[in-house]
Amino acid sequence: MVQCNMALVTFKAVIVAFSIGLGSALRLDVSPDAFDTMFTDQLDLACVSNDRLEVKSVLSLEILKKGEDQMIAEISYKGLARGDNWNKNFEVQGNLDKGLNNKFLKLTIKKPGQRETGTYVCKMFYLDHNHAIHEMEVEANVTIANEDITVVAKYLLERIAKLEKNDIEQRDLILTQRASIQELRKSLKELEKNVTDIEWTPIAFSYAYPENNNKLSNGNVIIFRDKIIDVGNAYNPSTGIFTAPRHGLYVFHLVIRSWSPAANINVVLVTKNQELGSLAATSNDHRQQSSISTAVPLEEGETVKAVVDYTNKDVMDYLQYFSYFTGYLVKPF
Repeated sequence: MVQCNMALVTFKAVIVAFSIGLGSALRLDVSPDAFDTMFTDQLDLACVSNDRLEVKSVLSLEILKKGEDQMIAEISYKGLARGDNWNKNFEVQGNLDKGLNNKFLKLTIKKPGQRETGTYVCKMFYLDHNHAIHEMEVEANVTIANEDITVVAKYLLERIAKLEKNDIEQRDLILTQRASIQELRKSLKELEKNVTDIEWTPIAFSYAYPENNNKLSNGNVIIFRDKIIDVGNAYNPSTGIFTAPRHGLYVFHLVIRSWSPAANINVVLVTKNQELGSLAATSNDHRQQSSISTAVPLEEGETVKAVVDYTNKDVMDYLQYFSYFTGYLVKPF
């Protein structure tokens, strides 16, 4: 017991009267008086002294539990005090100021449980107008709410917890399935790409320079008009330009034969205004044939053509049928 109780010992030694439940001079308010151990956040007990003619001065207020010897909470002229060995999870408030009509001691218990049930006693020591010390006490019961309701509430909480667990498991399953679907889609795209690579339409052409072709000058595109083979129609024999129908790796061969005496010709293979390679054919007193082969990746729509870089003859009759332009798709991307 704290020091305030020593003062109460002195009071009891000089008590000249004893009263229990004297009118409404003292009351013990309990809220709630029946609580649910699962849903009740706090239990409030308020020991309140009302000013009455027979009470001149309140010396102390004390709250204790019937059947237990120790004090739970107390307020006296020395201030607030609380029991040392009781529930630590509670708060104490109080006021005994002379100017206050209602002196009080309030005990707030957080998360009450089975131990907090029972009969509580509010004790008051006071002086009457003859300076005699009196003791007064009132009681109040605290119980647990209908056990059937508690059992139902417990069942509902367990059911909710189980449903929440199932919901989490379902969400995890959905996320796993989504990840699997994404992996399947990725695999399907790879499979579609592989199938496309296997089933792609071949692109190939080979055209020769016509025997009776006419004038050709520096900077002109050489037009190979005589078809040898054409799969895919990617080469235009009217313009001499090959246009890639799809992204892929292509191989090109260019062969030029010089026929006329003292004829010189330089030809470049061009794409994107860049040279893929060049060749030179010169004939003095005999024919000369030159060739170039190259592999190049092309985007869809890119073009390749053979362009005269230099020639000293206006009439290209020396090319004859021995000059040709060939190309084909090796691998699509």
